[in-house]
Amino acid sequence: MIEVRQPTPADLDALADILSAAELDCDPEGVQCWVAVEPGVEGVHKVIGGVIADFNYGDYGSTVPPGHGDNHAYIFAIAVAPAGQRKGAGRALIRRVAEGAHAVGLSFLVLMPQERRADEVGEHIPFFRACGLNSLAPERHMSPYGAPVLEILERLRLDS
Repeated sequence: MIEVRQPTPADLDALADILSAAELDCDPEGVQCWVAVEPGVEGVHKVIGGVIADFNYGDYGSTVPPGHGDNHAYIFAIAVAPAGQRKGAGRALIRRVAEGAHAVGLSFLVLMPQERRADEVGEHIPFFRACGLNSLAPERHMSPYGAPVLEILERLRLDS
């Protein structure tokens, strides 16, 4: 069973390794951070993924649909180690960010892929869509993805 929680100091090294392996560069200092862990041997939990988000980030201009203004959360980075993939960790991490955003009154969630190549983004589009995230600027090479928080929560509750 995957558990999502705030990281302990020891978890931060494992999260840094996962982000580095995914070629993502993001420091969790001063932003919202959660890790996905799975039970290990003798009750020791293993970090298999993490997400770094901000609930106070600046304006995204035209990428956020009308009606949401600056009332949104932003995912800087999300990654799951290869050994932890296809177990629901990524969805659980997105759900936790959406729950946190909703709890503080934010209505929209934006994720900007950091991949270096368009084909890498293409590999993740099915995951984004499964979480309820849609392209906000399909004409752009590196389109941000997003959706209203309540729609994401509804989609991911149906999956759990």
